[in-house]
Amino acid sequence: MASAPSTQTPRIYLTGFGPFAGIDDNPSARVAETLDQTEVGGARVEAEVLPVSFERASAMLIKGYRRLEPELAVHLGVAARRRLVSIEDRAHNLMNATIPDVDGEQPQRQAIDPGAPADVALRSGVDVRWLTKRLVEGGLPARLSRDAGRYVCNRVYHQGLTLGALEDRPCRVVFVHLPVVGARHHLGAKPWTLERLCDAVRLVLEALQPT
Repeated sequence: MASAPSTQTPRIYLTGFGPFAGIDDNPSARVAETLDQTEVGGARVEAEVLPVSFERASAMLIKGYRRLEPELAVHLGVAARRRLVSIEDRAHNLMNATIPDVDGEQPQRQAIDPGAPADVALRSGVDVRWLTKRLVEGGLPARLSRDAGRYVCNRVYHQGLTLGALEDRPCRVVFVHLPVVGARHHLGAKPWTLERLCDAVRLVLEALQPT
């Protein structure tokens, strides 16, 4: 006998990061906090701010996926040297930190999944090219990125893609790197404000909302 369809409101798991070296006011945290408990389509946004810690962020993410069983997960980070919103295509199975995390940990050439080669990458099931195009068409400068780094952002993306692929609760997962507030993608362009960054992430959520 087939089970009755769930009447639970679909949930979107949105995460940002707290402060770390050189970034005292992380825009990814501020965007996540702003959009927390809002509704996108028929889905509810449940946001959480992760510490920039390899171990603690991973542990929180596992608990978040288990607690929410989201249909969509969007993980945010900041890329201070980039001037456009970056939609990340893949996560690499490698931790290679150029600076310590907030707990003082600085893994060097360590595989995230020891059972897989370090040069293997997990790719998002989201159509990242289409998503990037949607942002650009919406007047929000964006680019497709194939390198999420080897720091905590990449670790979280790899963890999210792994958790999202579990058969009992499949979930679409994507990582988005944000520029810092005040950045301009070219001379004369509008600077990124918190409001515009929220608009960009909201558009991502709207485009990928559960159906």
